[in-house]
Amino acid sequence: MPENTDLLEWTSGAEDGAVIRLSELDSVTLDTTGTFYYTLCMNSSGEFSFDSVALRSPYVMLELAPYVESEWWQWDGNWSFAEYDSLGERYTVTYSVIVDLRKAKNIDINVMTYLESSRIRNLVNQGKTFETAKQQADGEILETLGMYGEPFVFDKSDYVESRNSLIAMNFLSDFMWDWNCVAPPSEMANAFAATGTLSQVDSVRDFFANEIYNWSKYGRTSDSEGALLGEFMAGLYELGECTEEREGFMERVTVNDADMNISCGSGRWTYKKIFMQSNAVNAAFDVMTDARDGRTYKTVTYSLKYEDQTWLAEDLVFNSTDGLYALAQAFDLPDSVVMLTPEECRETYDNHAYCDAVGISDYAIDYKRLGQAIDSVMAATGTSQYRGICPEGWHLPWGDEWSNLLEWINEKLGEEDRDYMWGDDYLARAGFEGTYSGEKREYVVRLDSRYDDYYREWEYEKDEKWATLISFGVGGWNIMSNSPDRSFRVRCVKD
Repeated sequence: MPENTDLLEWTSGAEDGAVIRLSELDSVTLDTTGTFYYTLCMNSSGEFSFDSVALRSPYVMLELAPYVESEWWQWDGNWSFAEYDSLGERYTVTYSVIVDLRKAKNIDINVMTYLESSRIRNLVNQGKTFETAKQQADGEILETLGMYGEPFVFDKSDYVESRNSLIAMNFLSDFMWDWNCVAPPSEMANAFAATGTLSQVDSVRDFFANEIYNWSKYGRTSDSEGALLGEFMAGLYELGECTEEREGFMERVTVNDADMNISCGSGRWTYKKIFMQSNAVNAAFDVMTDARDGRTYKTVTYSLKYEDQTWLAEDLVFNSTDGLYALAQAFDLPDSVVMLTPEECRETYDNHAYCDAVGISDYAIDYKRLGQAIDSVMAATGTSQYRGICPEGWHLPWGDEWSNLLEWINEKLGEEDRDYMWGDDYLARAGFEGTYSGEKREYVVRLDSRYDDYYREWEYEKDEKWATLISFGVGGWNIMSNSPDRSFRVRCVKD
């Protein structure tokens, strides 16, 4: 190329003071030629520029130093960084991207381009052209993530406009942060460079599979995030795309000595950990058919200390394609009973702070009116149970029914942990289906005397019974916010 003195500018996610190196690459081998340029990011937006750049090749590699210039660290001009940062107690990583300056208009440097650049150089060394190598590497990264039919946009700063790409970037960046605590990032990059997957090296595959599993177990994910984690899990085991032809396909894998099923259903991959079931808790399994739509569900019966309990071992899906319900749907009540508008709030409650909070979201859950409606239905039917959307002969569980079950399972399994922080463990091991599928597990539950004063004082007098929402399986029993757009699952108990 002729000498180029134009200003080269890009935007990246680097901080003000981050050091960037531009390395000229041989146009055939992509080896460095010995021509280097250095600069610093000029602001917190990550903008940087190189002045008076003279290049003989259109290909360059841009690298981001693992440290940012500050009063604690000053760059000494050498591009050499310790592999392990003893102060930060983690391995360092120099993210990179390889670009063709004739085509590049905006550039992003991140963990995806780090994998891409390592794979491109390996493929070029095998005799492929840069264009062919980049196309193959980009496709392999997308396939590893389980992203099909989407372009590779991670080398461009506008990737944030794609929701799937942004979610994938966030997860892989978080996982990489954990990886750097236990191993050099070069090990992971070299594994991808050699094979174009994260699957062929067991330690690499198992690490990411375990990260995905732990995220869905302990974290809180949206449906779209859960969907991507399922695709990523399937990508790690090279299962390909979940198509209509593969509906019902299931692969059993082992992640850190734990068995897991990865299943294709409704066009997406989900995963579930497999636990020993009936032997540990002496549960009895059966099935029931919902007469309303003819759907058959698995059931599980436990002989607790004072009573037998029979539960649906699967989430209810009556009048729902995905088993998710709004609160009014779950309680089988009109929205006008369950939801409270700001105007109604000011007419009914003296607590202006609460009504102001309602005004922000336009609607809130009226726990008082909901509780009164439920009490009225139970009084009319002469029963202490509330059916809601459950089949005839079944009801929405009380909080005590959940608690008694968890306590009994906890005792049977001989666990020392008594706070039920990870209740999904106990349920999955005791025969409940559908746990650990990469989705949030929040259920609609009737409560008796269990409440939080902070929320209760907004609603009505403390001596009234009421119904509310809880988060089950993550953090114990938590009263949910009164947001109207939350979706919940339903597990019914036999009368």
